[in-house]
Amino acid sequence: MDGAAEVARKRSFLAFPFKCTRLYVYPVLLGRLMSDVSSPPDPSTVVRVLRLRLKDKHASALREKAYWVNCVWNYSNDLSLQVFQREHRFISNYEIDRYTAGASKAGIPLHSQTIQAVSAELVTRRRQCHKVKLRWRVSTGPRRSLGWIPFKASALRYRNGQLWLSGLDKPLSLWDSYGLADYALGAGSISEDARGRWYINITIKVKKAEGGKGKADCGIDLGLQSLVTFCFLKCAQR
Repeated sequence: MDGAAEVARKRSFLAFPFKCTRLYVYPVLLGRLMSDVSSPPDPSTVVRVLRLRLKDKHASALREKAYWVNCVWNYSNDLSLQVFQREHRFISNYEIDRYTAGASKAGIPLHSQTIQAVSAELVTRRRQCHKVKLRWRVSTGPRRSLGWIPFKASALRYRNGQLWLSGLDKPLSLWDSYGLADYALGAGSISEDARGRWYINITIKVKKAEGGKGKADCGIDLGLQSLVTFCFLKCAQR
């Protein structure tokens, strides 16, 4: 890669307001990996995603948060590429969290859980796409990326018809068409569509619907070789 291309690559993303003086990958503790192992899923419940529209008065505040989310994404993406070029391995999201620790105190107006959610999503998509580096998230221009703000379940609260998200000074007003007070809210994200409207996507757990137990009798014609014929019979009680 020539010098001009290297400079263009470095200018294609936005860096943090602080510098990383030394690139050193800390080893991941085994205890942290073991603590992250989730419990087995409950077979009686399923996970659904509820998509609700937020009111337009929050567009400017959410657009500013999405700008800093793009900064964190580009920083983590570039860090992952540098580690692969130097050590020929893929960095985990736990190691990325060590580099972004203290970013909120350094001036990034994002909650620490949102920053961790960005790095976790980057590692997941990188593994899913089988790529060393993903695309940069652009904040301005005609090819800008649509707004996206991830969050964890512990950062979201529902009270009095509004959503309180860690990192935002004011609650989010929305059109609650599902009755969020009746559900345990999980992790999710806030996303923007091409028209500039903002939506919140929340995961919830609901119980599986019990299927009806059929009581009709079924007869199969065994004499056919090229076609299977079923005959459902209903027995009348005498």
